[in-house]
Amino acid sequence: MTGAGPAGSQLAWRFVKKGAHVLVLEEHDVVGRPVACSGHVSTKIWDVIPYNEKIIENKIRAGVLHVGKRSYEFRKKDVVSYVLCRDALDRYVHSLATQAGAETWLNSRLTTFTQHKDYVDVEIYNTQTKEKTTVRTKMLAGCDGPASAVRHGMGLKDPKMLHGVFCYTDERDERDFVELWFDIPKFFAWRIPRGASVEYGLAVEKGSAKYYFEKLLKEQGVRPTAFHAGLIPYGLLPRVSKGRVFLCGDAASQVKPFTGGGIVYGMTCAKIASEAVNVEKPQTLEAYERAWRRELGKEIKLGAAVKGVYSTPLLEPLIYFASKLDAEKMHMDMPTTLVKAVKRR
Repeated sequence: MTGAGPAGSQLAWRFVKKGAHVLVLEEHDVVGRPVACSGHVSTKIWDVIPYNEKIIENKIRAGVLHVGKRSYEFRKKDVVSYVLCRDALDRYVHSLATQAGAETWLNSRLTTFTQHKDYVDVEIYNTQTKEKTTVRTKMLAGCDGPASAVRHGMGLKDPKMLHGVFCYTDERDERDFVELWFDIPKFFAWRIPRGASVEYGLAVEKGSAKYYFEKLLKEQGVRPTAFHAGLIPYGLLPRVSKGRVFLCGDAASQVKPFTGGGIVYGMTCAKIASEAVNVEKPQTLEAYERAWRRELGKEIKLGAAVKGVYSTPLLEPLIYFASKLDAEKMHMDMPTTLVKAVKRR
């Protein structure tokens, strides 16, 4: 499988536990770098990996949404989400895979692959030695992120993309709420307290992320210490498998369209794939297609509808109405819980 991010390492860990021989290809020289997303995740993350206090930087109980001149707080009694050290998360999940027996090649990039009836030939380029190697495998899993080489090799259409950029500052903040500003075209800007630092970021569909980001930093009076950027895919793909090859995580656009978060969705789909797929039987990929869509398809479709309200006159009335609902009944990963809360009202 390609990519040692949370989805890829989760997939490797679970397939090894099933008895499979797994090779993980990671194009960088170290797992977890460069950092490309926030690592702000719901409590559901501990449904797919063992709890690890060491990678937690802060615990969140509330979100404050700024729309126009008004602000709305959504607060719960218990912890809603965790701010994780992003590269530590990658290393932790990867350690689960390697300790279980998965093999990893660093500095290794998939260049092409060829499918056959009973196997897949994968050509690998080592960015350090400049050598090429061909590996024969029963099945290939593309967990190689938004610009997935595996997805391109399958001939599948790219999902829609957001352009995200964020930074850290050295201000200390252990408060238990994140902030969102909805003055970015068709998305939002955010502030996440990370304990020893604070993260500021935003994403845009089109136009200059740099322009809006500099505007955000100026408005907040921020002096960043480190910058990061990355693509954020969103929207359901018609298929994420073909022959003996399948996608998981950001490569499959298994991402929340309304927040851009993909860690929990991607790792959930990796767990589903490990339960549904038999590497000896490529037809079991159909079971994976059905199972992950059954689990998250409605959430992604409704999440896309919620995102569609951003930058429209409907946004503030929607947030105002949601603020009157029982926050305890709503979940940050599942927009369907908003619909259920409305029905109960």
